Amino acid sequence: MKLSAIFVSSLLALTLPAAAQIQRHPATKEDARPNDPKVPDSYVLSGRFDKILVLRAKNKTDLLTEMEKQVKAQNIKNAVILSGIGSVRGYRLHNVAGRDYPVPDMFFSAPNTPADFIGMNNLFKGEVAANDGTVLTIEGSLGAFTVPATHAVPLGSPASFVVAADRINMTSAEAGASPGLPTVKGTVIGMEFVGSTQTVFVEVAGSGEMRVQKQQHEIEALGLVPGRRINLEWDPRHAWLLPEAA
Repeated sequence: MKLSAIFVSSLLALTLPAAAQIQRHPATKEDARPNDPKVPDSYVLSGRFDKILVLRAKNKTDLLTEMEKQVKAQNIKNAVILSGIGSVRGYRLHNVAGRDYPVPDMFFSAPNTPADFIGMNNLFKGEVAANDGTVLTIEGSLGAFTVPATHAVPLGSPASFVVAADRINMTSAEAGASPGLPTVKGTVIGMEFVGSTQTVFVEVAGSGEMRVQKQQHEIEALGLVPGRRINLEWDPRHAWLLPEAA
């Protein structure tokens, strides 16, 4: 059976600095081949996703090995990773480091360095300061935030939660915070467009980088440019408490 899937991995790696090694390759005849004028500048292929799968890898297992194992076991022929959240005990990443062929490969390796991977989610860490059975209050470097209590966490225990990038709203710093909503102040450091969707990268003191994803028409009135001060807000019901490590 041929199975196309969106692979939603719940344990991936990333975002701590590591020493970069660039591997260059000798040019080949294929690298110098010009674009075929018979091929249009763009074209569309139709298709569909048949299934969404969630992969959870146990502590101290190799993520790539487990992904390859499950792809084979599920007979997946075509798939994409939609998102990921979790942490790893060490990592090795690959990226391209040039615009022209032959493209150099860049490798980041830190086999003994733990790291978080949050995909397009924003990760918050702190300690449980209050728990009424339905809502937790988690205090961290950015303040105190309420989170739905999806499972029991003792008072004083470390706790983490995430808020998806598309669940965060932005307002101008001059407008002030909206009453009753969790708010974090930050500075726009970059923007990325994919179609009509805009990802805004925001530097937040004490937390590093946060991301917001919105349709362009939703935020064009803000006139976002690097250096612009903004408020990040979200509905507390959209915060998701992370489970304890396996």
